[in-house]
Amino acid sequence: MFTPVKVVRASEDVFEQIKQAIFSGKLAPGDRLPPERELVREFGLSRVTIREAIRKLEAAGFVRVKTGANGGAFVTEATPGIVADSLTTLLRLQKATLRELSEARKIVETAIVEMAALRADEDDIAAMQEAVEHTRNAIAQNRPHAPASLEFHTALAKAAKNRVLLSTIESFHVPLNEALEKIGLTPEGPALALEYHQKICDAIRRRDSVTARRLMEIHLQQFQERLQQVLEAEAIEGSNGPLNDQDL
Repeated sequence: MFTPVKVVRASEDVFEQIKQAIFSGKLAPGDRLPPERELVREFGLSRVTIREAIRKLEAAGFVRVKTGANGGAFVTEATPGIVADSLTTLLRLQKATLRELSEARKIVETAIVEMAALRADEDDIAAMQEAVEHTRNAIAQNRPHAPASLEFHTALAKAAKNRVLLSTIESFHVPLNEALEKIGLTPEGPALALEYHQKICDAIRRRDSVTARRLMEIHLQQFQERLQQVLEAEAIEGSNGPLNDQDL
């Protein structure tokens, strides 16, 4: 399956070959990688180099390593969460700002809501309505509403039946949760979120993609305006908190 490596950064080459074997389907989720001694023979490298490559694969989420008699390195099941974590890290490393994140949401989520209106099944609609009720309960009990609000947007993305878009939306959630914790403290924030989530859910239930998109545009514009208010207040106070617009 693999070819001998004759480069200085040998572990990187091993990493790339195994990664490509996973991408091509030669190694499927749940498959165990060949034993260490076999990898040493196939690649023509030392055990130390092979172990370094496996550690890199594990850190990147391609394999999970089990110990014991039935242990070894096993190919992981691909999930949107793995991709979302990587995208979140990328956003932070690139010093993306909350304004940029807010603008991206308007582009991505208005498209998602249209797709959801056309593709959502009964389970999807039930999940959205459940998230709305979680938000309603959080507001009634004076608890943070951000987790339930993000739960609604995740359910919406799942209803669009597009894994790339789902991973993109989930990658926004860590910085958004930080923002919502503070923005939600404005008097109108939680109530407006609840109102528009319910209206969007109702529009999707009716398969009304035009209304659903218009409602999402208004909802996200309101979020952006509240974000701007908080950012301006933060600038006046000289805060370096999570809403600093320099980075996420």
